[in-house]
Amino acid sequence: ADHIYYWMHALERASRATGTRRLGGQVWFAGFARTIRSRLLASVPGGGWRVRRGIRVENLAFALMVLRRGVEPLAFGSFDPDGVDVLPSRLGGVAVAVSRACERQVGWTRIDLRDSPEYWRRLPVVFVHGRVDSAWLVDADSIELRRIGAYLNSGGLVIALSDDQGRFASRL
Repeated sequence: ADHIYYWMHALERASRATGTRRLGGQVWFAGFARTIRSRLLASVPGGGWRVRRGIRVENLAFALMVLRRGVEPLAFGSFDPDGVDVLPSRLGGVAVAVSRACERQVGWTRIDLRDSPEYWRRLPVVFVHGRVDSAWLVDADSIELRRIGAYLNSGGLVIALSDDQGRFASRL
């Protein structure tokens, strides 16, 4: 049980590298934050929170590193309805470059249709990738194209990436 915070930190780091938001179908950050709050914090009469007595410093440090992810701005979303997965190495490098230019850490995450349109709107840029022969790309009324259109109409920027000599990007 003492190693749970180290384990959470390891999963947070892996999710940052891969852009993973869900583990077992659940948004991992929300569950981790609830666990950290219930195990490490006690409510203070009159409002607020304090760190429980007897918490080991290294456990608190790992917990804080996990929670830091929740305040890091996300600059990019990766939408991959076909499971092509061409972006992790590309977006990681882009996020690092933007972080350096802005002198502030930014990250990226995978998004999908389970994420609300409101969540999509919080992302300034969405990278879309897939196969040129995708059924959703051909059907003008597909949920994927409707979601992309709604995101664009809300002021978002879509960048289409392809690994097929640009044919996917030109169809989108």
